[in-house]
Amino acid sequence: MRGSRVQSGFKAGVVLSFPLGDGGRRSAETKEQRKMLAAIAAQHHALENKIASEVSQAWAEWSALSEVKAAADAEFKASDEAYRVALIRYQEGKSILAELTDARSQLTHARLSVAEATQYERKSSAKLARAVGSLS
Repeated sequence: MRGSRVQSGFKAGVVLSFPLGDGGRRSAETKEQRKMLAAIAAQHHALENKIASEVSQAWAEWSALSEVKAAADAEFKASDEAYRVALIRYQEGKSILAELTDARSQLTHARLSVAEATQYERKSSAKLARAVGSLS
């Protein structure tokens, strides 16, 4: 073969292919991400509402504290005076033991009310501090 050239070598190449369509995969992924973002935003909003509710409730309980304590103190003072009068009447023979026992029972109940008011004070203060983030 005269006149022909012998080639000793080889060729290398790269083939690139671009799809004309992805079957809607990208738009489906975008929609899914938007749904996830909306769900996270809804959870965030629900958490904000829950925190606001807890703070409002704790504030309302703490605000009522002075009235609760005043009522318990007034009940204790009235019961203490009633017991004092019942004791004097019993010692003078003007009343029976049942009246004195009833007055003592009312005094004990009033002491319990004062203790419950103190408990309410501590609970409401702690609840408010926790709600606003002072305590964990």
